Amino acid sequence: MEAELTTSPALLPSAGLDHFTRALPPARAARLLLWSIAGFSAAMLLWAGLAGLNEPAVAIGRVAPSRPLQVASNLEGGVITAILARPGDKVQAGQVLMRLDPGLADADFGRSSAMANALAARIARLEAEVDGRAPEFPAAVAAPAPAAVAAKRALWSARQGDKGAAAAGGAARADGAARTLAQAEAQARSANEARAQAAREAAMIGP
Repeated sequence: MEAELTTSPALLPSAGLDHFTRALPPARAARLLLWSIAGFSAAMLLWAGLAGLNEPAVAIGRVAPSRPLQVASNLEGGVITAILARPGDKVQAGQVLMRLDPGLADADFGRSSAMANALAARIARLEAEVDGRAPEFPAAVAAPAPAAVAAKRALWSARQGDKGAAAAGGAARADGAARTLAQAEAQARSANEARAQAAREAAMIGP
């Protein structure tokens, strides 16, 4: 008859403790833990065999553009009112990089426009003088530059007066020349008559 085992460690001899431990069935939690460790190990081995590892590398480098750098500058200069791009920013073609104070550009445009309008008014006045008519100034010139148009119109009137005075003076000089010519012709006739008379007298006196 086999002796019945008891679960109380106090009743077991020390020599048979190892045999008792091996004889005990494994607990369910121990089996689950063992299978979990085995499954995790298998999954790690499978992942290590199939997955690729990215190895980071740190190095010092320099980014070089594909095309030469282009320096943006204003040919005429000016006062910068706003900077819309910073060093290192990625910009697109046609993007506004900075804004300049428009005061200087507006002043230059005003001077150029005034000069262009004055020249257009002068051309209209000269064409009128050549054609012998009153000047006609385009609306594109008369509207923005009324002072220039008024000055050219006054100059045309003054030149017309000068032409009238010159024409009157020319007529007076022509009349004087005609009178002088008539006097010269009369003197020439008198001289011719005197010469003819002298010739007749010489013929009468001669042998």
